[in-house]
Amino acid sequence: MQNTIPAHLAWLREPRSTPLSAAHRGASDYGFYNSLQAFERAALIGADLFEVDVRTTADGVLVAWHDPSVRQLGGEPHPVSSLSLQQLQEIAAAAGRSKLQFDDVLALARDHDIGIYTDAKDANAVQQSGRHLSAFGIECGVIASYNTTSIRALRDQGTNHALSILVPASGNPIALAEQSGADIVHLCSASARTSQSCWATSTSSRQVGNRTPCAPVVLDRLRQ
Repeated sequence: MQNTIPAHLAWLREPRSTPLSAAHRGASDYGFYNSLQAFERAALIGADLFEVDVRTTADGVLVAWHDPSVRQLGGEPHPVSSLSLQQLQEIAAAAGRSKLQFDDVLALARDHDIGIYTDAKDANAVQQSGRHLSAFGIECGVIASYNTTSIRALRDQGTNHALSILVPASGNPIALAEQSGADIVHLCSASARTSQSCWATSTSSRQVGNRTPCAPVVLDRLRQ
């Protein structure tokens, strides 16, 4: 019996002559990572997806930001979750960075017809990313997290985007796939990137294989 691929995941199974490529935090050799400059360069060199880290500020705004905290010059570090968007913008502006909102990245992706691979760094970012992707008409979207509970909650609620579970070096990919209900398993530890055990694959077949390097992320298989 032939299995049916959900319509919102069909883009991952379209015939391609090359693997899908994701620009990790944008083309970050050419600008601050997760900055619009880095994503604009990624669009110019032909990325299929922007991989973007997303966190939530104290006032509930999703921002493209990797690190859990930010430090003012000569000051103490502050958790991003404790700062308002305005406070974070003021600190970032001192380092020459602007346009921090996730929505700014989504607008750029929409204008260039590029997909989004969201590395959601907190539970709210997991929950809200899909709504923002839909608002900007991003059909080729993935929501990823290390948090199995958050991914499972999104799976149970229903989503129009692919879900990816990020697996650390000590994690069991099959167990985490089962727990989270994710569509994609993404091994992404620093040690795994240099070994033959690193790949991104589908989870429903309950096999781990068809290995591809994780930098950039390649989504090479889907539910069968």
